[in-house]
Amino acid sequence: MVDASGGIPYRVRVSRRARRLQIQITVHGEVEVVLPQGMPACVVPEFVARHRDWIARTRARQMAACPRQACEPALPHEIRFPAIGARWQVQYRWGCGSGVEERPATTGSGELVVFAGTEADARRRLQDWLGRQGRRHLTPWLQAVAGELGMHYHRVSVRAQRSRWGSYSARGTVSLNRALLFLEPDLVRHLFVHELCHSVHLNHSPQFWALVRRFSPDYRRLEQALDRAVPTIPHWALP
Repeated sequence: MVDASGGIPYRVRVSRRARRLQIQITVHGEVEVVLPQGMPACVVPEFVARHRDWIARTRARQMAACPRQACEPALPHEIRFPAIGARWQVQYRWGCGSGVEERPATTGSGELVVFAGTEADARRRLQDWLGRQGRRHLTPWLQAVAGELGMHYHRVSVRAQRSRWGSYSARGTVSLNRALLFLEPDLVRHLFVHELCHSVHLNHSPQFWALVRRFSPDYRRLEQALDRAVPTIPHWALP
């Protein structure tokens, strides 16, 4: 979608929790308008146009801080998962079927063959595959860390998230970002510790951080590293 003056591409996300219109700029310079549920969508174009100068400044700052994204190819030819020490060479077969064929190797390196009709279709296939990889590897890993810490959760959900690595709900659900696979193992484990500690303290109180420190003594550095790691997610992997 484009704003009323024809200059700024953006997408709209309807939120039940939002109380006012908001504009969010991703680390890759994409513009998202958060629209409170029940508010008419016709107000969005004028709202975007009114904030066009702020959007331009923020996007420029984001891209300057992360110039790698500007030259990143639309589709990857190699995928690396530092979290599990694996990588794949990616090939594309255009116009002949749909899906991803995985050819793993014993050395930790394998090959992916993506069958698709268009680049957009190929990206969707890769994202579906990324989700399956996340569920395959992150779910049992979280379970192992929970057992190590003696903590419990009700269920786990591996999802495509843009701005969060994970979360813990009042109902005991741990939500994990599938993009954790792109991080180093120590960061992934720390994220697990952080979310599992919410099973004891559902807040960020001093008691919560004391518990995090007990299981992850270097938590301050790791928290900062998680924040800095957000722009390293490959653009193709973003929802």
